[in-house]
Amino acid sequence: MIVHLAGYFISLIAAAMLVAVAQSMIPSEKIRKISALTGGALLLLCVLTPLLSLDEVRLNIDFSDFLADSSGSIAQMQAESDAKLDALIKQKTAEYISDKASELGAQVSTEVKTARAEEGYFYPCGVTVTGVLSASQENELSAYLADVLSIPKERQVFHTR
Repeated sequence: MIVHLAGYFISLIAAAMLVAVAQSMIPSEKIRKISALTGGALLLLCVLTPLLSLDEVRLNIDFSDFLADSSGSIAQMQAESDAKLDALIKQKTAEYISDKASELGAQVSTEVKTARAEEGYFYPCGVTVTGVLSASQENELSAYLADVLSIPKERQVFHTR
């Protein structure tokens, strides 16, 4: 195989050198253009000649192992991507809720639960809020979570100290 490949590249190099030498020896510009076209056709023929003599039986490559390996890798990468996206949504939503609680004058920590929609994306579906909140702050934050983040009140848990 290597011998055939080496012979192929040597013939390509020889043809390219022959075309270059012929080009440099032609004085007329019109004839040089014609020889450039002819030389290009010759080089193309040298490149394509091995394709004409391919043995289809010897080239029958089994890609089933490659496809099995790649599908496993794709599934693993998708799972890792989903886990990172889920963690990011939980983190950003928790920060968002903590910022809103701070605006209300309360200091809280939050734990967000997510779910996967039928379409495949993650969304916040529940929250546990722990901290020092008055009843009015808790009610206002709860209403905000239901209205803005669409987390129903039955999926909101408040632990006040």
